[in-house]
Amino acid sequence: MKGTLIWLTFVSLFLGFIVGGVIIGNIFPQSFKITAPLVCDGDMTVTTRDYSYKPGQSGRETIANCQDSVTGENRRITGAAFFVYSLIFSAGFFIIFVANMLIKRLRGKTQGLEPASAAPPVPPVMQVRASRSDLSGSSPLETLTKLKQLRDANLINEEEYQAKKAEILAKL
Repeated sequence: MKGTLIWLTFVSLFLGFIVGGVIIGNIFPQSFKITAPLVCDGDMTVTTRDYSYKPGQSGRETIANCQDSVTGENRRITGAAFFVYSLIFSAGFFIIFVANMLIKRLRGKTQGLEPASAAPPVPPVMQVRASRSDLSGSSPLETLTKLKQLRDANLINEEEYQAKKAEILAKL
């Protein structure tokens, strides 16, 4: 459980920074303003600037500034706004992942966790359908082999096995 939560934390941080900070922040730069109460004491402005650094290649820069309400000083807070914005998305992903994990656990569908009263699974080799056509349409050796598999898989008890075995041997 502890390892899973640590793994979910790293995945959530990665997704928060990539999906929230880079993708959504680049598509909707004004959404950085939701971080204003956490990173700015005054008025926050977000501007974008498109630029070209080589022929055929261009980029976009998002700039977040905070104007202090007391001194009127304008300072750049792009890094802090990006970091807090990404952490907000990371927290959202973490909450979704943990809620999903808890729902699966409550439903008993978490991988590796089986109810204590569950019977051990029968290996695929042991899963044999018992039908009359399976036992009667083959050679006595094949029939006895299938019958033994049924007994080993606990699909029939020892008495049923012995009775059917005697019946098959009597037909020889």
